[in-house]
Amino acid sequence: MNIFYFPILKTVARSFYLTICLLPKKLQEPIALAYLLARASDTLADRDLPSYTRADDDLIRLIPSLFKEFNHPSRDPLEKDAIHLVWQRILEGQECDLQKFSSQSSPVILSREELSRYLYLVAGCVGEFWTTLAAHHLPCFARAPLPSMREWGIDYGKGLQLTNILRDRHEDAAHGRFYCHEDHVEQLHEEALYYLSQGRCYIDGLRPGRFKMASALPLMLAVKTLSLLAKNPQASNVKVSRGMVYLSLLRSSIFLFR
Repeated sequence: MNIFYFPILKTVARSFYLTICLLPKKLQEPIALAYLLARASDTLADRDLPSYTRADDDLIRLIPSLFKEFNHPSRDPLEKDAIHLVWQRILEGQECDLQKFSSQSSPVILSREELSRYLYLVAGCVGEFWTTLAAHHLPCFARAPLPSMREWGIDYGKGLQLTNILRDRHEDAAHGRFYCHEDHVEQLHEEALYYLSQGRCYIDGLRPGRFKMASALPLMLAVKTLSLLAKNPQASNVKVSRGMVYLSLLRSSIFLFR
């Protein structure tokens, strides 16, 4: 498959681009395509935000080509169905986002039930998708049973998204998006740690190799982010440094062999 859109992926997703590059070749293109389709639809909804960039514009112009790649005659049917399913779930999450926050004159905060559903729709389903593609293209990718891997993958994705929500909550609030009540931050921090511990189960259930290394990198970065937030809970600009990203990348290489 053509991977002409990898340069834009590098621009709009710094750490995820590294993760994609670590994946076995068979998984790189479909996972990158699914990510960019979801990112493009999210970007369309965010065009009026101050955070909108020239790279976002470039991504939007790429949408017709992304659809062309998705519908390419040589696309593996299972792969295509998996991309379609995960994108539909993410779109549902994005639609809920818009409905909840765009038309309100006063702040609205997601309930715990709404937050849990949102975490699944925009991230938990990605762990599920990731596992489905791995099982299809890499039949011996895991030591643990596939149903367990799917469940761990869902929780892992939810943990990554909840970490992002906690990290970005002040910026989101400035744009009228309240994913959690400030009084619940400490409890949600513990919940994020639990979900990430399930992510650790996911990684432990994988066989050594590039897929395990790629799966481990986001966990390392999320754990570091939560650690920084724990030291300064009210910080509005918590960000893992580029140096720490590359150090985590180096450390993840151990999973190539164990």
